[in-house]
Amino acid sequence: MIGNGEKNVLCFPGALGTIWSDFKPQIEGLDRKKFTVFAWDPPGYGQSRPPNRVFNTKFYESDADAAYDLMTVYLY
Repeated sequence: MIGNGEKNVLCFPGALGTIWSDFKPQIEGLDRKKFTVFAWDPPGYGQSRPPNRVFNTKFYESDADAAYDLMTVYLY
């Protein structure tokens, strides 16, 4: 979580990227007084733990559920 602004931004990396490879310029360029950035590596990507995961037919759904849970804890 970066910044403490009123507007929230959740960043998801692409299939082969990480938060920093895909969004570093945007994260560094946003006004931290206006935005709170959640730079999230889904399970099995980037700096997430545990680093291993199963890529079954519902892994996108699982990632969306995990992102929802993350945002629920911090925002709603």
